[in-house]
Order: sequence, then structure tokens, then C-alpha cells
Amino acid sequence: MVERFDTIEPLRRLIGTHFRGRYEELHVLRKHLHREEGSKRVLKISGIGGSGKSALLGKLLLELEQSDERPSPWVYLDFDHPEVQPSNPARLIELIARRLGLLYVGHPSSRFFYEIESASAGDPMESFRLGLPRGAPPSELIQALDRVIRRLQMEPSLLIVFDTFEQAQMQGRAVTSQLTETIEQILSALPYAQIVLSGRAVIEAFPDSTRIELGDLDNESADSALEALGIKEQSFRARITRAIGTNPLSLTLAAAAIKSGQLTQDDVEVFIAGASGLEIQGRLYTRILGHISDGEVRRLAHPGLIVRRMTPGVIRNVLAKVCEINPDDAERLFERLPDHVALFEHDDAAPDEKGALRHRQDIREIMIQLMMRDPIWMDHLSEIHTKAIEHYQGRPYAITRAEELYHRLMRDDELEELDALWSQDLAASLGRSWLEPFPERARAWLALRLGRGDLRAPEELRHADWEFYALRETLSHLRAGETDRALSVLAQRSERVPGSPLVPLEVDVLRRLERPMEALAVCRAGLARAQSAEKLQSVLVLHLRAAEIGLDLMDNELLQHHAGQARRIANALQSPLDELRALQVLARGELMDPKLFGDSKQERLLDLERAFAQVQPEMLLQAPDIAERMVKSLRLFSKNVLMKIATTFGNHPDQTLIRADAFLLAELLTDVERKNGGVALLSNLAAAVGLSKTNPNSEEIASNTIRFSRLGDALTAVLDAYGDDDRILTNTANLFL
Repeated sequence: MVERFDTIEPLRRLIGTHFRGRYEELHVLRKHLHREEGSKRVLKISGIGGSGKSALLGKLLLELEQSDERPSPWVYLDFDHPEVQPSNPARLIELIARRLGLLYVGHPSSRFFYEIESASAGDPMESFRLGLPRGAPPSELIQALDRVIRRLQMEPSLLIVFDTFEQAQMQGRAVTSQLTETIEQILSALPYAQIVLSGRAVIEAFPDSTRIELGDLDNESADSALEALGIKEQSFRARITRAIGTNPLSLTLAAAAIKSGQLTQDDVEVFIAGASGLEIQGRLYTRILGHISDGEVRRLAHPGLIVRRMTPGVIRNVLAKVCEINPDDAERLFERLPDHVALFEHDDAAPDEKGALRHRQDIREIMIQLMMRDPIWMDHLSEIHTKAIEHYQGRPYAITRAEELYHRLMRDDELEELDALWSQDLAASLGRSWLEPFPERARAWLALRLGRGDLRAPEELRHADWEFYALRETLSHLRAGETDRALSVLAQRSERVPGSPLVPLEVDVLRRLERPMEALAVCRAGLARAQSAEKLQSVLVLHLRAAEIGLDLMDNELLQHHAGQARRIANALQSPLDELRALQVLARGELMDPKLFGDSKQERLLDLERAFAQVQPEMLLQAPDIAERMVKSLRLFSKNVLMKIATTFGNHPDQTLIRADAFLLAELLTDVERKNGGVALLSNLAAAVGLSKTNPNSEEIASNTIRFSRLGDALTAVLDAYGDDDRILTNTANLFL
């Protein structure tokens, strides 16, 4: 029910008590909901930030929520939330089923929705109960959803709302195409389903659809909204709308400035005179900041909008001087920021950060554009971007690299500096800022990497940009199983920049085609370029590739030389993950042919296990391939290895290292129950997943453990208590892929 509250409450806050007008738009939405004559299957809502798109949707959905009768099935998914993954069809179906289960709590059908949720997440027990194969494709999961909806004892219907659609678009054409295909599957399998897509950008998919373009409110609705916001005098309301217009965000900001005493009847026209809509919103927001009683927060809020994220380190190292704040107070000041919900939202923290917040993106976009036009702020902008780059520079995490790259983009750094920082795992983070006013050159560079805009002919691209194009196209062909076509893309140009990611990729393609000698030649040429340019990380990667080729060719000298070089460089770079990779390739050789590759297998495996145990979990999370190889290729099923994987990955819903297999987990728990103290352990596991501690049932615990993503906790507890028992250890190992 907490999750249900978390879905509904933001909608309540959006519409507040002052939602007014939009009568025509609500009428179109209601017609769409009820599939009245002439309505299409898809309705698209677009409008600029602050025009009230989400509030309009919230008004409709709360009408459904507050219905006296059992509500018709509806689901709200916001792509601004990280759990809503547009590129993952099974995950979207899982979330749809979960939301419907919460909508019908207490109804017999809720259990079936939860079964579909678990089956979509990969639970084979729930798949079996639903008559689905393990790992059922999205089409079969949608058909199962159809069967449950038809059990609701009402005319079948389903409204699915996808909000903040631009966040999906910002992840590139491939992601948008995958999402479009998923929606088309839903529409095909569920003839009663209606879809709403809402976002700032034009949505090109589904041309045969109903469209709503949100603009400003009509004067009567704007007047009514201001009255609801606490502006009681009608003549004052009229002066406000004449001065600032009727944009919903402008009205809300104006009312807040007036109620806080920062804007009066006497100065409203003078204050607004000559300003554009964007400038009006910026001025109003600045007035609201003036009402913040905490002087340090007030000084931090406005120039602080130049940075996307707020952490104690950012306050201390980036903003303290320009905001006239004592750097020693950074920790205490950061602790006060979450209270200002109108300014900040929670954000993911990097492993070396104690916590993180982010500014509200709609406000940032307004203020950044205004600050970039203001000569007074130009020097401050450059200073803050430079200090932010220095703060994030050299830190290895995707979160911190994305921020360094963002500030370099805004500073319009040389493209070669941007090239050196880019990796594909930064795309989603940078995509969130696509609507910000990047310099023209930086925007063109970013557009190519986000898959936005029209791509010029590849032969006309700057070589570094061509390499990125080739990387994207090659990976796309490999995902489709088109290895020859992947190689043909790489063959378009022979030049490679030192440390180019195309070199190890070309090695991989040639190895797939069973052309190891050609792969070795490419690898050696790439090593020479990377070594001359002192690209040590690239040298390390290519030594590891060459060691793998040594395995392919059954060449012990080649394997030992390159694996040894990789270990040496990994130690120099203080990279325990890469040292593990080198140890792993050596161990695989000894397992393949002890006579050829050496017979120190037990010693090597013990070294490997010790090194694996010492890696920090946050680092291991970035390299699931290492953990997978420990159990899949090397068959290392010791108690310590399994506990390390369970504690690091087990509670992550999208992990693929441990089978989300309720049958196998139930068998393991049944074995545990027979052990001394086993019933007590099962009772604790039951309580942790919302079940009674009395008479714990292994199957129920297994099912809920997988449903609520507590697999890591359960396996860690079992291994900690009984990991020295051979049978328990073997049955636990069966869960690891």
C-alpha cells in the first residue's frame, strides 16, 4: 500500500486544490478513456514545461481513483522514474501488473496480477502457475494479463499512461523504437486498451492518434486558479494575468511570490514590464527564493542551479566561494536542503558520496537559460563550470563522469576532451539535460551520441565522431547476430585513434568469426598505438584480449605474456577488477589443459578467490562479468564466493547472476528447515518479506523473496548459517547461473 500511496500522492500534489479549466482537454481524455465513437487507440499530449501536462493527467486519474464503484483498470508510468525502463518490455509489463495488483488489493484478481508481475521478473514457479514457459516473451505475458483483466467482472478495459515521454526519447532512436514495439504489442493483444503518451517533445510514433497540445489557460480559468491559490481580490487577479499571462507555472510562481510578501499589487506591472514568459518565470522564482528564511540556503539556491547535483562536496568545492558560504559548513548545510522540496529532489549518490540531491529540472531549465543571457552571471557560470570539472575530474564512477562531461559540454570544451570522457553508460544521464541550452558545437556532439537528430553521411563525419557511429552500428549488428555486417562497418575506415574502443571490438568480432590470427594482428597494432600514446587502460584491455587469443590458439607463451602484462598494469592502475580478469584467464587456461597451460590450478583458484573477496561491492557491481565468470566458467562455488555475489547482486531486481527460481529456492529452504535452528531462520526470512513468522512455508517465502527482490538477503542468511554443509552449499550453487 505504501507503493500505491507513492503513485497517487504525487498526482494529488500536482493538481493541488487549484486545478481549474482544461474542460475541452478533459472531455477529450474522458472520451478516450471510455473508447467513445471516434476516439483513437493512442492519445498524445504535448506542451512546454509548466503547461500542466502531468496535472491534467492527474486530474483524470484521481477521478478514477475516487470513484465510488470499483475503478476501471488504469496504470500510470513515469519515465522520469528510474525503475520505468523503456528499453525493457518485460520490466514494463511487470510494472503494469504490479500497479494493477495494487489497484485491486482485496479483490481475488490481485493475486493473479502479482503472479504476472513475478513471471515477468523471471520467476519460473509463477510462470508455471500461469501456464507460461520460463522466460516467457512479452507477447505471452501480455496475453496472461488479458486473461486476468477479463476476470474482473466488468467490461474489459485498461488505460495506460506513459508520462515524461521525452525521457525515453532522449535515450535514442533504438530505445524509442523498442518502446513503440512494446506499446504496439499491448494494443494488438488487448483490443480494449487505451494508451496516453505525454511529453514535451513531438512524439512521431503512432501517427493515427488523437492529439492535445497544451497552451496557456483561458482567462476565466486563470482567474479561478489564482483565487484558489489564495489571491482573493478580483482586480488584483486581473492585473496579474494582464501582466504575466496565463501559463499555469507562471500563475503558481506569482501566487507564491505574492503570498510570501515578495511581490505586491504596487509593483506587479513594473516588475513584469517588458519580460518574456521565460523571464517572468525566472523573476518570480527569484522573488520566491528571497522569501527563504535560511540565508545560506537562499544564497546557495540561485547560482547553485548551475550544477545539476548537490552534495556536500559540491557545496564545499564548487559553490562555497561564489555563494559566500563557509566551506566548513557544507555538511550541515546539505543536511538542511531536503526540507526545501520545492527546490530539490533526491538523487543517486556515487560510492564516494554520503548523499546527493538534484535540482528540479523544470526550474533549472528556466533559470539556466536566463543566467546564460545575463552578462552579470557569465563570469560566474564559467567559474562554476570550471570548479565543477575540477571537483569531478578523475573520479571513476559513471555518476561523476557524467557530471564532469556535462560541465565540459556547457563550457564548450574542445571536442577531443569530450571524446576522452564519453562512454555509453552516460547517455541516460546526459539525455535528461537535452533541453538545456548547450552551445551549438556541444549539442551537435551530444546529439550523435544520444541518437538524436539526422545523421550526416558517415564519410563526412569527423573521425572521432565516425568511430562513435561505427561503435553504435557494430554493436547493433552484433545484437542482431549479424557478425559479417558488423565487420563490414569496421572495415569502412582503417584509421583508429589511440585507445579506440573499436580495436577490442574488432578483435571480438574476428574471434566470433573464428579468425584468431587476424584478431591478434589487430590487437598488436592497437597495443602499439595505445602504448605510444600512454593510454594505459586501453593497453590493459588489449593485453587481456591478447591473452584470450592465447587460449583460442592454445598458445601458453602468448597467454602467460599478455596475462602477466595485464596484471602488472592493473596493479599500477590500482584496478583490482582488471587484476581479477587477468587471474581468471590464467585459471581458465589451467582448467582447459593443465599440461599445456600449467598445473598450479588449486593455488591459482585460491589466489583468485582471495582477490575476489577483497573487491569492494560497489566496484563489483560495475563488473558483473567478473562475478559471472567465477561461477559459470571457473565453477568456483565456495561459500565465500557465493556470499560475495549474493550480498552484492542478489537484491537488485535486474540482476542476472542468480536465478529468480522459486522452485529451487523453495527446495533449498526446505533443506534449511530440517537443520538445527532452521525453522527460526525461515521465520525471520518470512517476516522480512511480509509473511507471518508462525509456521513458515518454504514455497511462500521463496515466492515473496523473489517478488520483493530479497534474494540476496535470503541466500546470505542461509550461507552464513549453513554454508559449510555440502548439501546446502550444492543446492545454493544450483541457483547461480
